[in-house]
Amino acid sequence: MPRIKKGSKVKPNDPQQAQIEEEIAVYNNLVARRDALTNQINRFQIFSVTKCTVLDNPVLEIDLKARLCRIEAMLDDFENSQQEIEQMCQNNNFKEADEQKQECEDFENLYYSNISNAKLILEQINALHVGPQLFKLV
Repeated sequence: MPRIKKGSKVKPNDPQQAQIEEEIAVYNNLVARRDALTNQINRFQIFSVTKCTVLDNPVLEIDLKARLCRIEAMLDDFENSQQEIEQMCQNNNFKEADEQKQECEDFENLYYSNISNAKLILEQINALHVGPQLFKLV
């Protein structure tokens, strides 16, 4: 979320300034990539809260499983992006370092909360499928 803006005092043909501008662009791209991952988690949360209220819908169960698989796979991408962001903050003394660590904590809380909720919904769906079959056998 917090991004670094390009300086207004750019001197033409200044290699040091060009390197700074390049570092800022890389940093901003990493933050944008991490923000996109956060947006995917938010969309997943909206789906699981609004759509998964009826537990006996097999299409929603399949949909939730597919989305959960995709969300679980995102953690490595997030951690790689976050590690690069934090490294750039440290190497360049960016003042956003503390904010970036908070962004990481917020993402992890959102991520694990949504994974847990989705797995709980799937367990409840599974219990509905298993329960009636047990009664039929008796």
